[in-house]
Amino acid sequence: MAEEDDDVVLSFYDSLLRKSDVKLLEDSHWLNDNLIAFCFEYFEREQFNHSADKIALISPDVTQYIKLAPAPFGKMKFIEDTENPQQNNGYDCGIYVIATAEHMCRELCEGYCIPLKDTVTPSVVKEKRQQLIDLIHKVAKEFGS
Repeated sequence: MAEEDDDVVLSFYDSLLRKSDVKLLEDSHWLNDNLIAFCFEYFEREQFNHSADKIALISPDVTQYIKLAPAPFGKMKFIEDTENPQQNNGYDCGIYVIATAEHMCRELCEGYCIPLKDTVTPSVVKEKRQQLIDLIHKVAKEFGS
């Protein structure tokens, strides 16, 4: 990795994104945990902050811990939807995760009633990559990163 790819693009609460993270959005690449965690944190702190008492999006690293931990996690309620849209390639799984989480937040926080399969489509997912690049740059300007 080149030294310039290590430059910080955005520092947003607990999320830190580098140029190398953002580059993953530019082409047909898997997203890393940093990008997914940023989106989840943005949803909680900004986009859906009016409903902070209703949602808690769990970052990928904590999700892995929960998956492997032996103890139950008290009164947490996990939402499982067996009819999630599926990617049709080998690299958009992270984008689908972000788009699905955003849709579920809209349902829970804003009463959004459009079926998931109608809002998380291959064309929406394709556009989502550029939307996330634009969001990262916008938040970086707003938060002085």
